[in-house]
Amino acid sequence: MARYYEELDDRLTEFIRKQPVFFVATVGERESWVNLSPKGYQSLVVLDSKTVAYADYPGSGRATATHLGQDGRITLMFCSFEGDPLVLRVYGRGEVLPLSSDAGQRYMKAAGDSVLPWIRRVIFIKVVQVQTSCGYGVPIMRFERERPDFRNWCLRKEAEGNLGKYFY
Repeated sequence: MARYYEELDDRLTEFIRKQPVFFVATVGERESWVNLSPKGYQSLVVLDSKTVAYADYPGSGRATATHLGQDGRITLMFCSFEGDPLVLRVYGRGEVLPLSSDAGQRYMKAAGDSVLPWIRRVIFIKVVQVQTSCGYGVPIMRFERERPDFRNWCLRKEAEGNLGKYFY
């Protein structure tokens, strides 16, 4: 049975911190489909009970940033793949902010060493509602390691001198 909350409490914040992957869903004003993307690299930070933020890295398109500029609605989903079953959804209003902004600097300070050097901007989410559900249908899986592909791609693009074109 689903439970709803107005903000993230300590228990839910700790659950988020332990997850190696989360999912982001947005939709634009002119889109007929929801964009759903997996995110990793421990880039998400809970700044307070009503604010979360994560690093937006280059390489993929900019659907999330475009959608947030049009509509602002965003949903984050976390699944427990180990331990007790749980699905956590964070519904909010998001915005895309540069690293140079006060909010971007706040994120960078909170994220510390977990941020990879290739961050292009920060996605900030003001929490509107939080939902938990059982997660009984989510399989048990073990986190093995991060894939090296993204890091290798960034290093290769840097060496070629054209990583900057992905920072649009």
